Amino acid sequence: MDLECHTCKQLTPVSEVQHLFVNWSFITYMSNYQFQCSACGGGLPNVRRCPAVWDGILLTTVANLTAAQRSEDEPKQFFDLNQDIIPFILTNWDSICTNRSRSSHWSARLDMRFKQYPDIYDIDDSTPPQYSLTEKYQDLSVLTPSFVDNLFKIERKVVDPTPKPLPPQATVKLPGTRGPKRKGETFPTASKRTRTTTPKLPVHGYPTEHPHNKDGYRYILAEVDPRTTEKDLDAYAGKAVPGFLYRVVAPPLSLLALHDRAPQLKVSEDRLNVTGDKGYCMIRGTVGVSHGQWYFEVRVDSMPEPSACRIGWAQSLGQLQAPCGYDKFSYSWRSRKGTFFHQSVGKHYSAGGFGTGDVLGFLIDLPDNADSSKHLPPTHKDKALIRFKNFLYYEEKDYVEREEKALMKLPSSRLVCFKNGVSQGVACEGVYEGRYYPAVSLFKNATITCNFGPTFECPPDDDTQYRPMSEAADHNMIEQAMADMLFHVEKDVDGEAEILKRAEEENGTTTKLPAAGKR
Repeated sequence: MDLECHTCKQLTPVSEVQHLFVNWSFITYMSNYQFQCSACGGGLPNVRRCPAVWDGILLTTVANLTAAQRSEDEPKQFFDLNQDIIPFILTNWDSICTNRSRSSHWSARLDMRFKQYPDIYDIDDSTPPQYSLTEKYQDLSVLTPSFVDNLFKIERKVVDPTPKPLPPQATVKLPGTRGPKRKGETFPTASKRTRTTTPKLPVHGYPTEHPHNKDGYRYILAEVDPRTTEKDLDAYAGKAVPGFLYRVVAPPLSLLALHDRAPQLKVSEDRLNVTGDKGYCMIRGTVGVSHGQWYFEVRVDSMPEPSACRIGWAQSLGQLQAPCGYDKFSYSWRSRKGTFFHQSVGKHYSAGGFGTGDVLGFLIDLPDNADSSKHLPPTHKDKALIRFKNFLYYEEKDYVEREEKALMKLPSSRLVCFKNGVSQGVACEGVYEGRYYPAVSLFKNATITCNFGPTFECPPDDDTQYRPMSEAADHNMIEQAMADMLFHVEKDVDGEAEILKRAEEENGTTTKLPAAGKR
């Protein structure tokens, strides 16, 4: 695979500049990019994304399908729109469909686009119609960006690369505050200053563009704390915003998390369906639980050879670029042979595993801990805030080794899996303490659909007591509010202690401060 330099038109192997593709992947014969080799880029190669047009997307798709078929004994001459072309586009959407939203009717008129170019595509008028490249374009090596742009008369503009999150020490612009003062410009007084609002969140409660969690760092969406006043925010205009003025946005629904996933996984608009890509990687749910009995369900929609699934539960520190069950923070049931995994160690669990069409149930039983404070989620109010696409996020550094050493097994805890409503028995006992999220990891192009309740397709066949994960969202909101209240109580007491300490030093007196929670 080669990249065409936008300036000199020379080709450079992708393997030499693989480090440039961090947030998106290169697909053979794609044209929605602008590359400069090291000679034309001032000593350093660079690549930037361009808006995708449907003519280029379709040509990239058919070219890739054609190249794949050439390796088979009996090459397929034509490709079906619904069975070949649309699935390829969906699988590679993030790479070849730059700046395009996946609406419900995006594929409605693709057949008309093929018919516009009889010189490029041969059409088999069978039912449904199928498409193939004409003999003139069977030489796929000519499909460079400049060739495609000339072919379809495309004038491309470069898309600004996604800005990286600011480091914790950087100055963060508050919602409604203005940037640096320009020459000759005057600002209104603070009392007359207008404040713009943060963009409204989608119905599922998370921005469509967002920073992804990654190894070493996690990003938690924040909103203004109800205790915070406009006066508080104005006091920090143009300065780094302290985290305690904001709070974590509690997810309103139990869904698959857009941000807490390996970026290469493809998630549906309703955020209940996910498709894999290449090697094993994981996605977690939006809502976690730390005590009680909770249950969710997964239907295996498609699992062609050699794809596979590992599904179960994972804490927030579980590796995303690895299968569920890879480390101490996750547990999973594998489709192949029904093996159960934890810390990359597999044990025989359910004979035969599971496959396409099976409905799987996952129960976690976490008895209440004597220390109720361990049930509360972290507030993150002591963490740094960064801005990304007009939203603020807490940035938290992961201390995996430290957290691994602190893990303790929770007595009487257990995990149970179900296949089509039938219990497969206890998969694991003595689960580590912590907050667990539904987790799915996929290998190759497997596709699954999650059901977090309250109604299940194949509920457990025994008298198992549980609450559906759909109820965990409201449960989490209550716990998050309690954690924030506890943070503010402790902060207020610590602040009062500092005032009293200074008074004692000045007056030579001693004043006893009431304990937190007893004021």
